[in-house]
Amino acid sequence: MADKKEKKSFLSRWGLLIFYVGMLLLPVGTHIWRHWQIEAEINRTLHSEEVQKKIEEDLKWREPKAFEAGGKIQSYTINYESKRIHPMGGIVFRAYINGDKTLTISFILDKNVQTEEYSLSSSVSKELSRLLEKAKSD
Repeated sequence: MADKKEKKSFLSRWGLLIFYVGMLLLPVGTHIWRHWQIEAEINRTLHSEEVQKKIEEDLKWREPKAFEAGGKIQSYTINYESKRIHPMGGIVFRAYINGDKTLTISFILDKNVQTEEYSLSSSVSKELSRLLEKAKSD
């Protein structure tokens, strides 16, 4: 009789331990899963044609001859390692111009909730600013 009670008590203690560990791990697992989903959505967004078009429009606004023969801006590469969520909403990321890591442009990508359209805000590095000033003087 005592053996059955001890065995039952032992199993119920392990059951409670497993339950508590599960309760602790569930929020952690949920957080990791949600973070993975957000990362995947950001990657899909940054790879979308609409965002690529907005980036090219911004670069052409900065230099009208961008992506043309004789233009100072010939290509850009998004630095996907730099992407993060902006505290006020949107996605912050950087791009390299012409494969040069000193020629950087930082973007904040926002999506209008009502119109579902993206908008970009950007700022350029000192080196890229000098290159663009040189392009204007040429």
